[in-house]
Amino acid sequence: MRSLVDYLKLIRITAWRPLRYQVSNQEHIAILDSILQQQQETACQLLTEHIQLSYQEAINTMMHSSL
Repeated sequence: MRSLVDYLKLIRITAWRPLRYQVSNQEHIAILDSILQQQQETACQLLTEHIQLSYQEAINTMMHSSL
């Protein structure tokens, strides 16, 4: 990344893709539900998966976007 501006652009591109936005919201809800139900292992697993998917989406965006 060249600068903070590039990083923020990547975040905006990734976060606001319509399908990814919806999926991400569902992931957040599942994580929060697990926390509220005191299912720590499930919450940790869901959070780990969410971070991995978000990371992969960011990589894919960088590979197919001209920043």
